[in-house]
Amino acid sequence: MDDMVAIADALPDMRAESRLRLDRAMASVTRGADQPPLEALLATRDRLLEPVAA
Repeated sequence: MDDMVAIADALPDMRAESRLRLDRAMASVTRGADQPPLEALLATRDRLLEPVAA
């Protein structure tokens, strides 16, 4: 994480045009109401990874 923060700190600030593009792109990213809560998805992921991590 420290590496990522250092890289981000070394970069210039985002231009206003870039921020607008990012905002438009992220506006279409939503989670459907019919999907399980994130906590349930993470628990399933962890349960499936248990045999691999052992």
